[in-house]
Amino acid sequence: MTTKTENAEFGIFLMAHSPNPILVCKADSAITYVNPAFERLTGFRAAELIGANAPYPWWLPERIDKTQKAFHTAMTAGVTRIEEHFQKKNGDRFWVELTAGLVENGSGAPYYLANWVDITDRKKAADELRESEERYRSLVDNITTGVTLISPDMKILAMNRQMRRWYPHIDPSEKLFCYRVYHDPPREDRCPDCPACASFMDGEVHESTHEVSVHGDMRFHRIVSSPIRNNEGRLVAAINMIEDITAARQTEMRIKSLSHQLLKAQEDERRMISRELHDSVAQELSTVKIALATLLNPHASVPPEMLQKVSKLTRLLDRSILSVRNLSYGLRPPGLEEFGLLQTLATFCEEFGESTGIEVDFQTAGLKNSFLGSFIEINLYRLIQEGLNNVRKHAAAGRVIIKLVGSHPNIILRIIDDGRGFDVKARERALDAERRLGLRSMKERVSLLQGRMELRSRLGKGTSIHIKFPHQEKKVESKK
Repeated sequence: MTTKTENAEFGIFLMAHSPNPILVCKADSAITYVNPAFERLTGFRAAELIGANAPYPWWLPERIDKTQKAFHTAMTAGVTRIEEHFQKKNGDRFWVELTAGLVENGSGAPYYLANWVDITDRKKAADELRESEERYRSLVDNITTGVTLISPDMKILAMNRQMRRWYPHIDPSEKLFCYRVYHDPPREDRCPDCPACASFMDGEVHESTHEVSVHGDMRFHRIVSSPIRNNEGRLVAAINMIEDITAARQTEMRIKSLSHQLLKAQEDERRMISRELHDSVAQELSTVKIALATLLNPHASVPPEMLQKVSKLTRLLDRSILSVRNLSYGLRPPGLEEFGLLQTLATFCEEFGESTGIEVDFQTAGLKNSFLGSFIEINLYRLIQEGLNNVRKHAAAGRVIIKLVGSHPNIILRIIDDGRGFDVKARERALDAERRLGLRSMKERVSLLQGRMELRSRLGKGTSIHIKFPHQEKKVESKK
């Protein structure tokens, strides 16, 4: 049968070999025992501590009152899992999770036994994590970009300060549907081009631009949505970064409007110059030619030398009249208003082929009864005109195919030649240095039409220009 002495010895053996620091003291706080783990953690030897009373040397001076109260509670009622901040003999500080209680010894006053768990590393990691979260929260709250957290069912989980400025009526704790409260008037279902929805579908980052109402003003927001996964890899939320691009969009629209007005002014000026050349200069040259022709009247007595000079001047006038008329037609296609875009382009391609020897195959579909408007018509004409001029100057081509197609909601233009081709990347890099305006002016026109232009070419394999821009098609009845 085990004696009390044997039990006490076994208890001391267990405490001595415990990996956790253990402290035993009497009711008057006098220390009676510390185990080796306690010595290793604090740096104090048992011989220094036995018989010492509170306050103990590992207590922090600035926390003595708070620690004294906790110690009194532990001495009288016991405590479970409290955290205390102490110091070692060398002054280093550490954290412990402390469990303490009273131990009856069968005779006399009970003992106080405290068991420590060193949580310094855990506490440090928690503090670093908290500081990191605070820095992150401060960063997110103080940037001018809106940040919002969206759940897979499209409810708002969190908003940063910028979002709260934009939408002060929204309380994220209510977990409202984003498509209802972020829109005025509220939507009844998810946005068709919502980047968060796309992120939930494929787990990728998506971006889109939305026009929204903020405090009654229409604003343009660029939204980038990134998916968030948990430890199991399941999509649990999407973080949306919202940038107000209203100023940039308005500037872009103003630039496009000014460019539109500039092109219109250029076309008006070309029309005026074309009309002046055709109606004035060409007519006056024709009048001079007729006047010279009267000198060639066979009944008139004109010296042979004069007849040769007049004949030479007449031929010169014929070439001048033709040059003026060609220049007039180049400045403003004469049949655009009378015969329409398609017939004018067909005639232009035919005449271009006759004058250059390059075969031009002009094909069109889907635009026969469409109303494009004068701005689009003249720009399409200029694009094809510039494309063919580039072929004539640089391609050394024998054949060009032009395809103009109306395919709702876009208009598609392709210019394909069988010429010498070129290195596209090298040509794009050299555009500024060479100051060639052909391709650049085509790109600017396409940009004004809110479209895209793609250039494809290979050395010896020809060149193709692909242009696509949106157009709200309007059908008109054909005239008899």
